[in-house]
Amino acid sequence: MLLLVHTVTMTLADIEMCAKFYHTLSPIPQRTVLTLVGKRIAVTFSKKKGLCRSFKHRAHTPRLRHNLQAITINGFCNGATAPSKDLTTIHDPSSTTVANVGQPERVADSSNSSMQQILTGPLPFNATAQQTSLWLQNNRFNGHLRSFSSFSGADLLRLSRDDLIQICGLADGIRLFNVLHTKAKTLYFCVQTSPIVYHAIYLASLSSREIISKLSKLLSISINQVHDVYLQGPGGIHVLVSDELVQNIKDEAMFMVEILPDHSSDRLRILLKPPSSN
Repeated sequence: MLLLVHTVTMTLADIEMCAKFYHTLSPIPQRTVLTLVGKRIAVTFSKKKGLCRSFKHRAHTPRLRHNLQAITINGFCNGATAPSKDLTTIHDPSSTTVANVGQPERVADSSNSSMQQILTGPLPFNATAQQTSLWLQNNRFNGHLRSFSSFSGADLLRLSRDDLIQICGLADGIRLFNVLHTKAKTLYFCVQTSPIVYHAIYLASLSSREIISKLSKLLSISINQVHDVYLQGPGGIHVLVSDELVQNIKDEAMFMVEILPDHSSDRLRILLKPPSSN
């Protein structure tokens, strides 16, 4: 799994804007290309004292800086940990600079599930500082990435509720503590009906993305093959599974899983039905 972080910093007078673009790439089995798994962006603004005087003659000319960082998640690159590469350039309006980032020749299959755990699951105790930053970004704690830039998963999990409130403020401190120590919701899914066997799935982030990821793994299909997941509602209607719906599903709920083909494409739709309806 390869994580690309493209940082663009723009300075105009005494105002500085920093935008970070996160792209996660995963190898396609038996092919020599990487497919885009997900992307996110974080934007911060700051006021730099003294810049206006230092660059008064260029007050109306924005200055751009680019930084491209390639990170191999869990070091699955030729069996060894690949060092991060920082490529920094100063933007020149008259030319375009393209940075070439080497592609891993071989990435272990388990790296995909590892990245999904970082994006949708609880923060692992052994998460690196880079993985912890990615987890914070995915859980909407963008404003505190700088405060925890050097924190590993173990460092963050050892902080008390009062510590987090002091660092992040009352609202975000309580929310971060709750997310770090929330109890996973348990759901039971039946894939085969003869004999009837249920599989337990544990949801930590309580998001539709997480339930799609876990169901894809249970059904042994690629997450890219899943078009939508529906919950059978009153009168047999199909209700689209959203983050809010997942959060309101009762703990230890039971479902029968039915796969519905999408005739307009090669992708699949998953229908979750209550056991009584089967």
